[in-house]
Amino acid sequence: MQTTTTRTYFFYYSPLLSEFLTEYKIEGYEIKNDSDVLVVKLQGHNDTCLALLMMEFNNWLVQKAKKSFEFV
Repeated sequence: MQTTTTRTYFFYYSPLLSEFLTEYKIEGYEIKNDSDVLVVKLQGHNDTCLALLMMEFNNWLVQKAKKSFEFV
């Protein structure tokens, strides 16, 4: 049986990453804003959870950019 562990990742603070994590409420993360460091704790079996988070963040950034370039 595989156990779930919590891994902690540290990022330079980014308003966009913080907005993404807050908006999407991805399960298993925790945000702590300490000066210029963003701490993200993810529940998962391996580093795949980080890769998935970054892929989702990338997709979110693309959608956000597309919306900003839409003309009415």
